[in-house]
Amino acid sequence: MSATRQEIEQAMQGLEQKISKIREKVTEIDDQIKTTSVNSVEKVEGELEQLKNRYYEVQARELIGEFDDKLKREVEDNIQAAERKLKADNDRLQNLVGIRHALELEFKKTQAAIEQHQAAFERTEFENLKLDRQRIVEEINQFQKKLESLFARVSEYNLNSVGLVTRILNREYQVRGVATGSKLNGDSSERVQQLAEPFDLNRIKNSLAEAIAEVVVKHLGS
Repeated sequence: MSATRQEIEQAMQGLEQKISKIREKVTEIDDQIKTTSVNSVEKVEGELEQLKNRYYEVQARELIGEFDDKLKREVEDNIQAAERKLKADNDRLQNLVGIRHALELEFKKTQAAIEQHQAAFERTEFENLKLDRQRIVEEINQFQKKLESLFARVSEYNLNSVGLVTRILNREYQVRGVATGSKLNGDSSERVQQLAEPFDLNRIKNSLAEAIAEVVVKHLGS
């Protein structure tokens, strides 16, 4: 069963929030990497280099007979402490870099999932548009049928109303003893039109055509 539009939208919203969270965490990790690299690793590396140079000096003095065991042990202890701290900082830096790499992979996976959901959403939208087009076609056909039915009613009304008024007037003329044929011409025909009030089909057609044209022009321009 395919997901609904609402379900896809909710899933995409969740993925977008995840992307935003990943970006936020990547920024935090970058700051930590920079801080660890500059303030910890590079600093300890500089201190360690100074300590080793100091140790070289102690060894050099030993070669010329100037022994200082206390200073030598102190420098050795400091070197070992600096090496331990450097290893810890390097491990932390490596861990941060690994986490950042994992976040990048998760970002790519999430972005791919968003694209997949976007494609599914667009497919759903397209299917909905096809259904909407089918409904529009059906409505147009129904509208056309209604127009045909309306014009049929108008024609039937015109025929019935004119026929009925004509019969009524003929009966009146017969009662008065007036010749029917002569009275149905001229003024009598105008009276039939006035009483029957038939619709002007051409006028209705032109009015509808103008109204439809205005609507079409309005939507073509939008």
